[in-house]
Amino acid sequence: SVMLIIFSASSLFSTNSDFGFEKTLNFLLFQVPPIIIVPSLLMNKTIIDAGRLTKFLLSLGALIALIVIVFIPFDQSSGIAYVPSIKRWSHVFTGRFLSVLIIISFLITYAGKLKPNIWQFTSYILILTAVLLTELRAAALGIIFISFLFIVFEYLPKQPRKTKIYITLATIAVLALTTSLLLSFGRFAELQKLIEGGALTDGSILSRIDAAKIVWEGFKDAPILGHGFGSFYSDCYSSLGLMMKYPHNIFLEAIFEFGIIGLIALLILLYIIFRYVARYNRLLIYFFSFSLWMSMFSKDFATQSFLWIGIGFVSLIGEKDQRRKGEKDKRLKGGRDSI
Repeated sequence: SVMLIIFSASSLFSTNSDFGFEKTLNFLLFQVPPIIIVPSLLMNKTIIDAGRLTKFLLSLGALIALIVIVFIPFDQSSGIAYVPSIKRWSHVFTGRFLSVLIIISFLITYAGKLKPNIWQFTSYILILTAVLLTELRAAALGIIFISFLFIVFEYLPKQPRKTKIYITLATIAVLALTTSLLLSFGRFAELQKLIEGGALTDGSILSRIDAAKIVWEGFKDAPILGHGFGSFYSDCYSSLGLMMKYPHNIFLEAIFEFGIIGLIALLILLYIIFRYVARYNRLLIYFFSFSLWMSMFSKDFATQSFLWIGIGFVSLIGEKDQRRKGEKDKRLKGGRDSI
């Protein structure tokens, strides 16, 4: 409710108030329901069977992956704007969905101490291959990033001291080799140019660099409160704003549309989300870390469903804390009365 109030209030002085209210409505209709429903389901452990859920997720992912591998329904070379169709899928949606699916499946398997079988390994390989074929760079690199974090903070601490050295060296070697091979494949090769400082030709990367420049110019003009929700979608600083609608990075979006106050508020919100999620289940930190990673490369405030689900955990755990505090106060009061 606080976010909706901020979005609505900011839209009132936005240089594109119509788009600001559209984004607010989008958040209300498509983000609030998952925020309420998903955490409630996850915290009700009696209705979740880890084994069956993993089988369902991997089966769904493997099916989609097979279609992707056979037909490769993506077209990123034509320069034609994406229009949903059976023959042409969104590489962004498909890559995000499959990458989130594989991370969730892995975390459930690990948390439930389920023994993976050949079919599960095959499903993981199929899904990873499909993510690679989408050429969604943020998703592929995000999986590598989260894998590294998981090994360092979750797996290594449980290993004997001598084993840690070998696992660390093997992890660094595998991740380095994987990243090196990845940077030579399709659209990933453009990242190599970015690292080496070469001439870039990829429109997606160039547009994001230009978006960052727009954000900086906009921030200098309105550093405290920004230009209002939805204001990036305009030609005030560049016609690029009309094409991109948002900078595809929630931190840059916060700086441009809400100013330094909005950026600080966002950082506080993310801290609260991660803190409360960790209280429920530490493993979920890896899922939300991936969601945060993805929010820095695609979508906007109103469409970060996986990230904002964390708000639901804050609300539910906060309510539980209040109930426990109330019950404790009643017991203490009852004890004093009996004395």
